Amino acid sequence: MPTFRDMISEINALGLGANMEIKPTPGLDVETVKATCALISIDWPDSLPPPVISSFDMSAMAVAKDLLQNIERATLFVKLPKDWLSIVGQLDCKVVHISTRHVTQAHVDAINRHGFPMRVYRVNDEARGKEFKEMGVSSIFTDRSDFFHQSALKTMFKSHRYMLSIASAVGLRKHSGRSRHSDQLS
Repeated sequence: MPTFRDMISEINALGLGANMEIKPTPGLDVETVKATCALISIDWPDSLPPPVISSFDMSAMAVAKDLLQNIERATLFVKLPKDWLSIVGQLDCKVVHISTRHVTQAHVDAINRHGFPMRVYRVNDEARGKEFKEMGVSSIFTDRSDFFHQSALKTMFKSHRYMLSIASAVGLRKHSGRSRHSDQLS
């Protein structure tokens, strides 16, 4: 299993940006966020663009907001809720991430009209990537970085405008009644 430092090395080698999705460990929510933020603060190299922090857990995003004020944060939605703009404002997020399964032109237009970049996740084929680019989506996430390096999408979305999806930046495990942090990706 790759470590956090292995992931950073791979991102650098591939010329990708990174989205660090925080998936809080149940019962250790705040500790998970703190451990993730500490890894980013300590280990992220100046030679790479800072990662984007996102989570489906809005309380995790609130903690990350306090700990990583200079790192871009994004709200992460499967479906765009009616109160999305209020959520984005409360968390001081600068970007909206949404699943490709629920993106409509109306969503893209509304998000862009309010001045937020919109990124969609899990685009693993060139035709779908082109479709989202034509809709006005600013970036795409893929778990097929090998494919995107060979496709026309690399030039369409420019350097660091498509991102490697990172499932989780850090895991917390209970050990002898205490939590200890691990920098392995899950």
